[in-house]
Amino acid sequence: MKVAVAVHGRFHGFDLADQLRRKGRLAGVFTTYPDFAVRRFLPPEVTVRTCPWLELIRRGHQRLGLPGRTDSFISRQFGRWLAANLPPDIDILTGWSSAMLEAIPVAQGRGVKVVIERGSTHILTQQRILSEAFAEWGLSFRMTQGEIIERECREYDLADRIAVPTRIAADSFIREGVSADKLIINPYGVSLEAFRPPSEPRPVRDRPVILCVGRVGVRKGLPALLQAFAPYADRAALHLVGPKDPEADILLKRLPVKSVHLSGALPREGVVRALQEADIFCLPSLEEGLPLSLLQAMATGLPVIASRETGIETVDPSGAAGIAVPASQTERLSEAIGALLESHESRLIKGAAAMAAVGKGFDWSDYGDRTDDAYQQLMTA
Repeated sequence: MKVAVAVHGRFHGFDLADQLRRKGRLAGVFTTYPDFAVRRFLPPEVTVRTCPWLELIRRGHQRLGLPGRTDSFISRQFGRWLAANLPPDIDILTGWSSAMLEAIPVAQGRGVKVVIERGSTHILTQQRILSEAFAEWGLSFRMTQGEIIERECREYDLADRIAVPTRIAADSFIREGVSADKLIINPYGVSLEAFRPPSEPRPVRDRPVILCVGRVGVRKGLPALLQAFAPYADRAALHLVGPKDPEADILLKRLPVKSVHLSGALPREGVVRALQEADIFCLPSLEEGLPLSLLQAMATGLPVIASRETGIETVDPSGAAGIAVPASQTERLSEAIGALLESHESRLIKGAAAMAAVGKGFDWSDYGDRTDDAYQQLMTA
């Protein structure tokens, strides 16, 4: 069984490719990343085909602040490029949603099975959740381009399988009419070598640090987080690590920000350091797949407070590692923050449980094992 991985960007595509490589399954990687960037994640023996001009367009457009959007153009061009460059000797083509449409009939015409990777809920579910949340705050929602939505829905129909990371994400597809038999539920992993707890146990602090890693905006639950934290601003600090979404500055002006610190995006080493120096991890997202930052926080021994929409209950079904709350339930979120701030001992116990949870099935090698099993089942279906 040989698998080609196609990703218009990075996402967790290189982690998937590396696991397939380790099992002798990888036929090659197709990506918009330039070759030198791919080699930071994959060894020289991996066959890599790149179309870096698309990545240059994406990043240049963002950096220069040009009008309009490039998403649909890049997805369409990547799909065409992939269709024209598919290798002849593969059994499965796995690629990211919105950028596979042109390649699917070409692959299936050669007898190749197609798996769509979707790192979130069904795109129609996602758009409904976010449009309602933006409207609640009187904000203009920058909806995903119509062409992207149409492409994704068509890909869902055509693909042999759709891979999602949690039951919550899978259920959103089922509610939108996708057969459960078409879905692969495969939670992501974390590098337990890179994300480790601090060398010394976390000390008792006068002002514990609550950390959120992710984009700063509505989708990650910024309004609820700021409101829930406000009663504790005199006894704790809230650190937000990640780039700001366009609506973030408006929300930061409207909502309480005492003892709130924004660090912007950090390299991986900076994220590891921030996790090791924090006392509590909090991520009250409104809509997700399975955020890697959640797994990374747990791997560093942090107790977690997260919305159920993050998939926390997939990783921690017993609730031993932290507290799961419904999204947008500000009062429940605030109570959870208060409960963990109250007891240093409880934080240490839950942090140890978090490490144990990710150590039992959520290393990248575990993700690779589940992927291999799912692909073998697909080949015999």
